[in-house]
Amino acid sequence: MIPVVPATFHSRVLADPLFAAEGMDLKNAACALDALVEVLAHLEVEYARGSFFRRLFFVRYPLARYAVPLSFLRTFVRAEEMRRAYLASPSYAPARRLIAVWHETAKQYETCAMRYRTLHRILVRLESSEREFVMQDMFGRLSSYSYIERSLAALVENGRALRRTAQLFGQLLDGKQVEFSKPSCARALPPLPSGEMLPWQSAIHEMEIKHGVSPFRQSGIVEKLGPFRYTLANFDETPKEHLFMCYICRDKTRGLNTLWFAQVDSFIFQDLWRPGEGDDAIVRGTYAASVGIAREEMPYWYEPSTHLYNTRDLHYWADMATRVDLVRRPHLDRALVSCERSSLFDMILGECVRDMRTMVSHLKRRARSNTSKSYSALYDLLTRSFPSVYYLPSNGSVWRLKERLRLIGDGYEVPRAANILSGSEIRERLSPDILSIVMKVQKLREDRGKAAGWL
Repeated sequence: MIPVVPATFHSRVLADPLFAAEGMDLKNAACALDALVEVLAHLEVEYARGSFFRRLFFVRYPLARYAVPLSFLRTFVRAEEMRRAYLASPSYAPARRLIAVWHETAKQYETCAMRYRTLHRILVRLESSEREFVMQDMFGRLSSYSYIERSLAALVENGRALRRTAQLFGQLLDGKQVEFSKPSCARALPPLPSGEMLPWQSAIHEMEIKHGVSPFRQSGIVEKLGPFRYTLANFDETPKEHLFMCYICRDKTRGLNTLWFAQVDSFIFQDLWRPGEGDDAIVRGTYAASVGIAREEMPYWYEPSTHLYNTRDLHYWADMATRVDLVRRPHLDRALVSCERSSLFDMILGECVRDMRTMVSHLKRRARSNTSKSYSALYDLLTRSFPSVYYLPSNGSVWRLKERLRLIGDGYEVPRAANILSGSEIRERLSPDILSIVMKVQKLREDRGKAAGWL
């Protein structure tokens, strides 16, 4: 006699599943992970170029196992596939398969979190010390060693909580009475309030699209949404409302669907030829000149605020993506999408791939400009390992601890602004002609690298 799925199990899977991503494109997610494997291999080659020690390091600690939790992410995608298969045919055999993949996914989460903590500790000992280590992001947020250690410990503990929860689901399927914590699914998120760009803001944003500033050079625009207003703590000393545009894009290299948020109410323009206190050769223009860019061709450098590596806490990406998608696709289960905040996770993974590709090019430019020695692999690997994306701490079906994962930092220091233009300087100095030159620099630099055969 074939066992029957208990009603308590089925109702729990419907209301509070594990490892779920309602609305996520499974095929796009799998393709993004395949592309991520490739680009991580390229990163290892560039990091290790000219260094026997680094080559040995990556043999022992490959990026695809220690910096990025690829084994977890692959099982996460498979778990969502199994959840959908079970819901399509809610019988005992699919339920058993679902429980099995949940156990494996929880195991991979904990294993990957422990490896990531190991990588962090090793890199700190190689380049710094626990007492001296402080990470600072683009916007002045500071993260001490103890603060990051607490966040890494929380990742490991969440892995253990996931394993315990998977066991409870298994017991529930066996007909046992078990006690679950309160479902983590929250009420449906409200839509983002609309906003409006000022003429000068619109002019700058239109110029970056026209001249192919990342990601628009590597991707074609499929959908455009916004502008809308959103309050976050990442860009300022205290939480502040900013204006954003959202773009669904298609990557020209692999055909991946990707997501991009553009902040359009303030902009970062840097005068790389004007040195600031403590700046290395990259800021003084040596980096630009050595890769074929003259001063008159790059009066200023434009840095989009929302590049993933600019801040360690990317909860705001998941939150904004969810609110945008609830408007795009109102037919989705609003409660689950709001809880899991991963309906566009596959597209965020696609943006991670694009960002990693730019990192490969950056490392090649560093080698060519002879500025690699001043470049910290510790800082780089930790800013581009994106734990707030890959470990899905915004997803209520994945993050099972009561306390939210905190990655914003435990301190603040006003960033050195010697070479960053103020809002008034932007409006005074950047005439349409100058702005056009500035926005063309990324493509010009890339074209010259390719023509020279080193990019």
